[in-house]
Amino acid sequence: MIIDAHSHGLHRDYLDKLSALGGDRAKKILMGKSGHTRDPIPHAYDVALRLEQLDRNGIDMQVVTPFIPMDSNLLPGDVTAKLNYARVLNNCMAELMEGSKGRLISVGSIPLVIVFQPAYLAWVGPVVMQEFGDIRESDL
Repeated sequence: MIIDAHSHGLHRDYLDKLSALGGDRAKKILMGKSGHTRDPIPHAYDVALRLEQLDRNGIDMQVVTPFIPMDSNLLPGDVTAKLNYARVLNNCMAELMEGSKGRLISVGSIPLVIVFQPAYLAWVGPVVMQEFGDIRESDL
C-alpha cells in the first residue's frame, strides 16, 4: 500500500463559507481579484479529480491537511470567531474524507487559544477527570 502522507486541500463546497468566516486574510487567500473563489489547483478542491490523480500515480491513500494559511490558529479574531471558523474548516475536511470513500485521510484544525480560556478549562476538566481519573503532574 502506498500512502502520500503530505498534501493540502479543501472541499470546494466550503470555500465561500471559509472565506466569509475567515475575515480579510481568508478572503485574500481564497478569492481572486474578481471577488469569486479562485481555482488555481483544481484537484486541491475536487475529490474526484484528486482520486483520479492518485490512481494515475499508483497511490492508494493520501493524508490531506488544510492549506497552512487557512489554519484557525493563524487567522485573526477572538476565541469565538476561531472556534466558529475551525468548526467549518473541520466539517470541510470531513466532507473531503467522506467523499473519497476512505482514500483521503483528513486532518482538522484546533484553535489552541481555547486551551487557555477559563470557560474551556471548566468544560474540559470534568471530562478529563471522568475519563482518566485524577491525573497529577507526577503521573506524567
